[in-house]
Amino acid sequence: MIDCLILFSKTGSVQYIYNGKDDGDASSTMLKTHFKNIDKLIQSNRLDAAGGNGNAKKSANVSPYILEWDTYKHYVAVAVYKEVLATYGLRRIQFVKTLLVKCLEEFSVFYEACSVDEYSSMASLALSKDKIEQYDRTFRVLLKLTSSAASFASSESLSSMQGGQSADGMIMNGSDEMESKAKTKKKQTVWHGKGKVTKEAMAMLDKSKDKYGNGQNSEDADSRALAEARAAYLPDADDDEQPSWAETDELNDEAAENEAGGWGQSLKGLFDQMAGNKYITENDADTVLKVMEEKLVSKNVGQSCAREICMGVKSKIVGKRLASFGRVKSVVRTALESSITRILTPHRSVDILRDIKAKNSGMLTRSFRPYVIVMVGINGVGKSTSLAKITYYLKNNGCRPLLAACDTFRAGAVEQLSVHAKCLDVPIFAKGYARDASNVAKGAIQEAIKQKNDVVLVDTAGRMQNNVPLMNALSKLVNENNPDLVCFVGEALVGNDGIDQLTMFDNALRNGSNNRHVDGIVLTKFDTVSDKVGAALSMSHITGQPVLFVGTGQKYNHLKKLSAPAIIKNLFS
Repeated sequence: MIDCLILFSKTGSVQYIYNGKDDGDASSTMLKTHFKNIDKLIQSNRLDAAGGNGNAKKSANVSPYILEWDTYKHYVAVAVYKEVLATYGLRRIQFVKTLLVKCLEEFSVFYEACSVDEYSSMASLALSKDKIEQYDRTFRVLLKLTSSAASFASSESLSSMQGGQSADGMIMNGSDEMESKAKTKKKQTVWHGKGKVTKEAMAMLDKSKDKYGNGQNSEDADSRALAEARAAYLPDADDDEQPSWAETDELNDEAAENEAGGWGQSLKGLFDQMAGNKYITENDADTVLKVMEEKLVSKNVGQSCAREICMGVKSKIVGKRLASFGRVKSVVRTALESSITRILTPHRSVDILRDIKAKNSGMLTRSFRPYVIVMVGINGVGKSTSLAKITYYLKNNGCRPLLAACDTFRAGAVEQLSVHAKCLDVPIFAKGYARDASNVAKGAIQEAIKQKNDVVLVDTAGRMQNNVPLMNALSKLVNENNPDLVCFVGEALVGNDGIDQLTMFDNALRNGSNNRHVDGIVLTKFDTVSDKVGAALSMSHITGQPVLFVGTGQKYNHLKKLSAPAIIKNLFS
């Protein structure tokens, strides 16, 4: 609908050109003509005169074209379209004006975002080719949306013309016959009879409230949603099931040996040949441990991680005489537990409750700051639900949590976290959408200090690990708020893909100014994994950070700490 659009700074630097012919040739004869016409407007001061006056006319007829423009901050945008479009009553003012306003606003935000790292704050510097192509995609979407709306509006205006005049006051050049038709109004169609709708009929059609039951305590939509969420997430009141984190994983040697397909039978098949009166040599161990390493790799344990586990077992059995298989199994199990525990807690053992209580000792001082946990990860892995589970765990252990709704990007994210907050009966700090997540987190921490909350759990927007701008925004949030714990949330189901995600998140944080990193790992859907359980070990082995919790179900109490016995059962069963 427009021939071209030219966007330039008020200093004269051309920033973007849209060519309706889509040939991309800025040196074409037609574009040269449009540039000359724009130069004439600039020389006549018409662009400057209209720029500061919202009521001034911002269009010019340069036959056979019409030039329409608008200004915003440091920028001017001029749209060029054929005069004939105006002649036949299309709503050019609404359509083109909307397009100009939107494209200027989008470009201003886009340019400022680019200027953070690559450009100065001056609007006179031209963007690079790849940045222009990126903005071009945005502009074409805006053009499509506004032109579609204009087409619909045009069809309405044509049907409503009276006396040869369009809806926006433009004079039509049609024949007398067209004018006569325009004056004739179409008779309104009656679809459902001429009778008025009664109050009784309206009440029957009203589905906004629950009309069933006793009619006195009907729940509204929010209450029903909250009731459904409580039923889905909270443990049953009459259920004596203890929380998953209170369960202990133990390896019973005798029971395991008799259990078909269990970890004991698996180890028996591997190490049975070592039982005897001879001392075990390195060659004896290497033969068996090679098979064991292959088994670990088949369970998605990384090659280097599997080798480290096998070396730990080797150091415990070489040079020893193990008379019975029971003795062999006991030594191997102990070596496995030791190696896996060392991998799960490589650099430090993170005890969140202990760390929070240590910080609480300074609550009465002026320098008190709550313990801050930031949850990060890609889209759809269960960050919000995992955050709610950890909140439930902390609250049940005497903490006073506050939730921070810093996912200001995904539609419904704030509402979802609000439902969790109501289910858990904990406060939430939210500022809505399209806000700087870092500032929201900062506000939540200040609110926690005022309200004496000892821990703040920050929910962030999901982002793909290779999305550089979003990863930079996450790094900004972490660097500016300096949380005590950064938790990466990943699905246990994805196996080695989760290792790639974790590595890129960790690298993005390390590249920040404060050289932060992922401090711990939370794995969701751990109850559904079998062959891919080894990825949990590899994540800890690669990053050197511990697996803090694993999700074992949907309810809030389905959260447990990952132990070496649980890993052994999954790896060798």
